[in-house]
Amino acid sequence: MTNDQHPAFAPAEGDSIDIHKAGDLQEIVLKAGPGGGRTQRFHGRRLIEARRVAKDGMEVVRVYQSRKGKYVVQRQFSDWSDFAVFTNLSLDWKNWRNMIGLGDQGWGDFTVTVVDSVEEVRELVPAKVYRTVADIAEHGSSQDLDI
Repeated sequence: MTNDQHPAFAPAEGDSIDIHKAGDLQEIVLKAGPGGGRTQRFHGRRLIEARRVAKDGMEVVRVYQSRKGKYVVQRQFSDWSDFAVFTNLSLDWKNWRNMIGLGDQGWGDFTVTVVDSVEEVRELVPAKVYRTVADIAEHGSSQDLDI
């Protein structure tokens, strides 16, 4: 089960990968479809988010774990040519980080894929992201040491 809609996401040096700490399950609402016009909702927790910025656009991969143990992969591709369509350029220029995608931007095309096992996540995300998800699945995202 792969998604070849956009070029392979391969984080390079300087790209952003955020690992989220273990926490309580919460309601998660994800954008889905072209332009993010639909939403999909479930209870779970975010495990990791990785961003790749390139000359053609930006891709974001987010991996979640649902309360039933399934893995949810959301991929977002934002083409720079769509920037003017989805962004109000009269905004306060002090928020330039959000405008170029360093915050949470809501424009682009979104896919959401649900799989049953961490092994199936491997086909949907870059190797570096998969290694982190597999490690969290095996060891948990935080450990209390009695030392």
